[in-house]
Amino acid sequence: MKTPPQIALPEKDEYEKRKKKRKKDDRMKFCEDCKCGWEIVNKSHPAYKGQGKLEKYEKFPPLGHEKEICPRCKVKRNKSLNTIKKK
Repeated sequence: MKTPPQIALPEKDEYEKRKKKRKKDDRMKFCEDCKCGWEIVNKSHPAYKGQGKLEKYEKFPPLGHEKEICPRCKVKRNKSLNTIKKK
């Protein structure tokens, strides 16, 4: 009688990498104004004073990601609205 073939389980490091990637994927958002992917990272780092750093990704597929305007585009949009109101 033959013994069943041994199934190779992924190593713990590979599992942890996939787990981190899924977490990062959940934080990613897609900006419809600039057509980029973005996320805010390192909120707890003291250099960013609790605000975090904006990371943008140029070539980014929008599928499956939450659509939200990035902070830079929000600022640009507010500035353009303010100049229109002043005229």
